[in-house]
Amino acid sequence: APATSTNGQALNDQPIITAVDGSGNTDTNYIGTITATVGATYPAGSATPSSNTKAAVAGVANFSGMTLTGKSGDYTLYFNGNKTGGLPFLQVESSQFKLKSPGATALAVTQQPTSMVSGIVPGTTFRVAGVDKYGNVVEDFNGTVGVAIGKGTGGVLSGDTEVGAVNGVAT
Repeated sequence: APATSTNGQALNDQPIITAVDGSGNTDTNYIGTITATVGATYPAGSATPSSNTKAAVAGVANFSGMTLTGKSGDYTLYFNGNKTGGLPFLQVESSQFKLKSPGATALAVTQQPTSMVSGIVPGTTFRVAGVDKYGNVVEDFNGTVGVAIGKGTGGVLSGDTEVGAVNGVAT
């Protein structure tokens, strides 16, 4: 498995699954289908990889164009093969890899006060995060986030109106 891949883009290293016999040699008679799913290590809300089924030819399934789209975090891929070709059911799990965000494309309010009184600092602060197109907080986003009052409200802001994000979040 790749050490790191980018969310929604082809995996840096495409999986190659080889059926082996009892001696550890490639079983060139194996002609089954290998299916990839998200393995036992995954963040909540993760998705199934694309291009997740591949027929083995002479015991080898070469995946291509496989992408994984979902929550950023640590993943493994789990590969299952059928019993065609005389081998027992094949199962293998990849090593763990990190699915990273492709970069911040928007800002999202992740926390805000439920109510505010004029002239009093709210007990709950606003938190604004840089998020990718999948809604993941982009931890390497370190831009400046500004706040302003909408037109026609007549309100006045005081205090910090621009704050730098730390680990993707401005508070």
